Amino acid sequence: MFARTTKKLALAAAISGLATFGLAVPAQAATTVTHDGCTLEVDPPIFTNHFSTTGAKLFDYPYHLTCLPSAAGVTVTVTHERWESDILGRAGDPDAPDEFTGRSKRNLVFAAAGQTRNMTVRAVLPTVNDDTDIPLEMYQTATFRVKSGAVLGTTSPKAVGASTPLIP
Repeated sequence: MFARTTKKLALAAAISGLATFGLAVPAQAATTVTHDGCTLEVDPPIFTNHFSTTGAKLFDYPYHLTCLPSAAGVTVTVTHERWESDILGRAGDPDAPDEFTGRSKRNLVFAAAGQTRNMTVRAVLPTVNDDTDIPLEMYQTATFRVKSGAVLGTTSPKAVGASTPLIP
């Protein structure tokens, strides 16, 4: 009996130590999120040598959505946002004064067999930058919601891409 109690106390101490360690490390947002049978991955923004009709550089914000096979097929609504980071550190930090630069929504329909869609949002860089630094540290976030037949799922956790320095 004494050995069991000692093992239980040791296990409790180990779990307590892990819990304390887990609280000491800041939570990092994921670049890949799996929710309701679909997986969304966001990449860092890039310049792919495209320009607007006025000659402004256009930057690509690529993301990838994969859905598992579903007998009824699914419709996925992706909400995509573009941000400029104003601090050193990780993109998407909730305490950061990051600047929102744009949002788009897209509905994607997946057949019963499931599949992967590689999508790109193309946009100009923002003209306002409150910390006046160049390059701009751009990143993207995305959430999604899956609908199958009449069943609408909940909104996924946010996928946050890595920040990339871009020059307008």
